Order: sequence, then C-alpha cells, then structure tokens
Amino acid sequence: MMTAIDRGLAGQSITELKRGLEAKRYSAREVIEDLFRRAERFKAYNAFAYLDQEAALKAAKAVDEALAKGQQGSRPLGGVPVSVKDLINTAGMRTAYGCRLYADHVPAADATCVAQVRAAGGIIFGKSTTPEFGHKIMTDSPLHGATGNPWNIQRSCGGSSGGAAVAVALGLGPIAITTDGAGSSRIPAAVCGVYGLKPSLGRVPNDGASDVFNLMVYNGIMARMPEDLGIGLRAMSAPHAGDPWSRYFPPMPPLAERPSVAGRRFLMIRRYSNRYLDPEIEAALEDTGRKLEAAGAVVEEFDGSTFEWSLDVARRLLRVNQAARYTRMVAEQREELDPSFVRIVEEAQEIDITRIGADMQERTRLYQRVDALFAQADYLLMPTTAGTALPITQNQHGPFVLDGKEIGSLRDEWYPYTIPYNVTGHPALSLPHSLHTNGLPIGIHVVGRWGDEVGLIDIARAMDEVTAASRLAAPPLRQETVQ
Repeated sequence: MMTAIDRGLAGQSITELKRGLEAKRYSAREVIEDLFRRAERFKAYNAFAYLDQEAALKAAKAVDEALAKGQQGSRPLGGVPVSVKDLINTAGMRTAYGCRLYADHVPAADATCVAQVRAAGGIIFGKSTTPEFGHKIMTDSPLHGATGNPWNIQRSCGGSSGGAAVAVALGLGPIAITTDGAGSSRIPAAVCGVYGLKPSLGRVPNDGASDVFNLMVYNGIMARMPEDLGIGLRAMSAPHAGDPWSRYFPPMPPLAERPSVAGRRFLMIRRYSNRYLDPEIEAALEDTGRKLEAAGAVVEEFDGSTFEWSLDVARRLLRVNQAARYTRMVAEQREELDPSFVRIVEEAQEIDITRIGADMQERTRLYQRVDALFAQADYLLMPTTAGTALPITQNQHGPFVLDGKEIGSLRDEWYPYTIPYNVTGHPALSLPHSLHTNGLPIGIHVVGRWGDEVGLIDIARAMDEVTAASRLAAPPLRQETVQ
C-alpha cells in the first residue's frame, strides 16, 4: 500500500493549472465542476460562507472561449479559481461579513483587489468563512457556525481568514484572497499548513477601508505553493487612487528564476511577550535557521523579550476603529450579533481618547524601532504562533491553556508574533515547516523591509525546496492505493 495525494484539478499550482488548460488536457469548466464536487465532499469543514457555481461556470465558459481563440494565455490568472474572504465585497455575490444582519447583502461593486483578480482572469467562485466582521482569531460566527481545521476537525483553523486557509489546504483553489488585521492571514496559514502573506502597507489597494489613512487591516493572500503567492499578489497590487498608500507604491518586481538566500542576514527571535513556546516549534525555528545557514545565509539571535512590541497599542487602535463603526449597531441590534463581538465593541467605548492620541504617536515610534532592526539584518525570523492549533471550542476571550494549566492571554502568549507588523506596515509571511508530533502543522514567520514581498517569497521558495512543506497533505487528501 502507498499513500496517494488527491488534490484535484483546482488543487494544482497556478502554473500547472494554466499549463493544463492551454494544452487542452481539461477545460476551465471541468476545473470548476471538479472544484464544486470537492467542496461538497469537504463540506463538513465549513470553509465557505457562500458558493456561486452558476457565476463560476459562466466565467469558466468565457475562459474556454478565449482559450479556443488563443487569447487567454497572457492573463496571469486565466482560468484560476480564487476564493474571497467574506469580509471583501464581490459584485453580485453575497458578502455577509459573517453577520446575520447582512445575510442577504449583495454588493453592487467589487473591492479593487477583487476587480484586479477578475481582470487577470481569475474565476471568483465563493466566499470563505470568517468570524463576524473579522473580529477574532477563531473562525466561527452565529451566521455560519465553526470552521474546522483540515488536519483535525476538532481543532480551530485560526482566524479571521480561517476559511481561506482551509480551502487552500484542501485543494479548493490554489490561492485565496484574505484580510489581515493582527495576523488574520498568517495565523490560519500556520495552523493549517499553508502559506499566508500580509503585504506591506500600500502594496494591495484597500480603498474599501473605513479609514484609508490609518490602515492596520491589509488585503492579503494565501497559497499552497509559495510561487503562487507571487503570481496572485502581482495580479491584485496595481495602484488605485482610492487608497493613498497604494498610489505611488513601486511595482512588484518578478520572482527570481532560482530563489537564493545566500548572503541574506536574519535575526532569529524566539519570544516576544510570551513566556511559553512549544519546544517542538522552537526546534522547528532552530532547524529553519540551520537550513538558512546551510544555504549561505547569516542567522543571529535577537532577544525579543527586551524589545517593546506595543501589543496593547495595536489592540486599542483596532478596537476604537471597531467602536466608531459598530457602536450604534451594537446598541440597536445586539441580540443578532456574536456576544464576543459585542464585548469588544463595548470595551472599546471605555478607552480614553487621550490614550488613543498617545497610541497613534507610539505607532510611529514602533515603526521606527522595528525598521531600525533592518540596519542589522534583512529579515526577522520567528515562530508564527507559540503553539499549534487551538481547540475549536476555544473562547476568544479565554486564556491560552496547555495541559490543563492557564498560560496567559491568547494575545500575549499564543500569537504575539504577528501583531506588531500590522502596526508598522512591514510585509510578513507565514510558511509551513513540518508537523508537530500531535499531527498539526507548525508555521514559521518571516518579516521583511517595506516593499520586499519578493524577498519573503524567495525565502519561502528556497525553504520549500529543502522541507517540501508544500507537499504535506492534510488527512482528507490522503488515499490508500494498492500498487
């Protein structure tokens, strides 16, 4: 007996998928039909808030007609199925924001990043699950229920881009469009064993944000194959006048033909505020450092516990933005909302306005402190989370519990690594490393200079050649076949 991996047509890389379409080995329609059969097969994981087979088949028909005329090959995402997080507007396709109050909401226009993906030939086929208004790191909501981890359905897939991570991990599209407000693209990627990228502030237009000048929430991307991050990100990162940060952002350079980390300098950070770090995750971090050194990189230790990461600043700035947007909704319709969401909005109302003014100034100082680290190194290297996937029943406001013992708050102890870079604007990537002995994925987090998404992706590509992490497959994809 041997284990075969069943990823389906839509679980191929973008390059493989396009090559097969252009060679007429299958049609775009066949890809979409196969995807929807697989979505039904994996329905129990609850990766999608909404699926639109009719719209996807219509788009696939247009791709097939263009291919028949020899017109499709130049489009970077021609015929590629792409899911979109349920927080991001999609024209003619339900966008509920994970909230019962918006269960029938159908936007009239696409978010700019979605419009750019469509223009690049991507087929938008559905909306991935998210907690209500993306407010927490677990993916569950009163409207859509809980989304299970593909490696263990009783474990959380993280949040708030949890459905996107599950979809990519199960081969339901090679890439997914996400958002990231405190690690929402990177935490689910880490605990589901895929790649998750939060771009630099300005790389991807976010003109739909309520406050485009003080952005801390980014449109991002997930993929199973690291090179697909680059293809997808380039397709959704053209400047847009509605987002001042994107207007003059330099174009994204192409990926190197052969990725190399030779000569690159890394600061390896084991801990921030967290007292706990799973020994196997720490060992994976050390292994990553050794592999980078073997490939010619320079890796030095940096004591992150002595650095002021300003996690509370990030929390307060996010919360007051949520309060400004949702206080009236909570006051008038709280019974229809997730109690967890109600709690954070009401807590935000208690924050002193002078405290927020000081926090906005501290954001500048944190950016400057973090950016100064790049005088010592090209990249920062750390875990993505201090432990593997949490139980699916984990309370967002409850403590991080290990072996029956309370370790501390989730923010301080389980995921402090991702939060600062939403404040500072630096690009950050979670890459899969290996599996823990508990059978769950381990993620490693890499942070770069503003605008250096290509460098991060090249690191992921170089590491993947050594670890083969992109070829790890969650149990639902494994089939025993007789040879």
